[in-house]
Amino acid sequence: MAGRRLESTEDWQQYVRDHAKAERELRIEHWVWVGIGYRDGSNGMVTLYSYDLPRGMSERYRWVIRWRTARLQCLHPRRNITAWYSYYDKRTGLETGFNSCLGKLAAGKAQVTKARRSREGYIAAQKKNYPLFYDPAADQDLIKFDEKLARKVENLRILEENIRQAVENHRREQAQRPADSVC
Repeated sequence: MAGRRLESTEDWQQYVRDHAKAERELRIEHWVWVGIGYRDGSNGMVTLYSYDLPRGMSERYRWVIRWRTARLQCLHPRRNITAWYSYYDKRTGLETGFNSCLGKLAAGKAQVTKARRSREGYIAAQKKNYPLFYDPAADQDLIKFDEKLARKVENLRILEENIRQAVENHRREQAQRPADSVC
């Protein structure tokens, strides 16, 4: 069970499919908050305009954000107007990305799926090569692999629990905020 890296585009495509499947299982809704503004003298951000959009819509209509940024630059010529993007999950309120909790969980689930598939392939290959003599319970490499896989699954369970707590805290904070008045 030697650890191998992604060697071909097929491996990479399978990893991407596993990652997307994990995101679907987690019901991640990709949204983006776009803030347009400038930094003031005390390193604070002054937001002049903001959007809260589904990620696909923000990518499709990026020209609107560029147009709004240019318009605000014309209105505030002495300021350096920029756009800030914050990607998050609408359902949980948590950030999405590679270093976020949700990103780590989705990547971890994809890795576990890949490892299980690799384990099944290894066992099938060993049974094919040594049909009378192969015993999975006696294979030291497979035992080590199973121990590592069990640790990975346990770490994912702990991460899921941490995410559940973060979601509950986020919902509690949302419930305590006063509702925005619509005028």
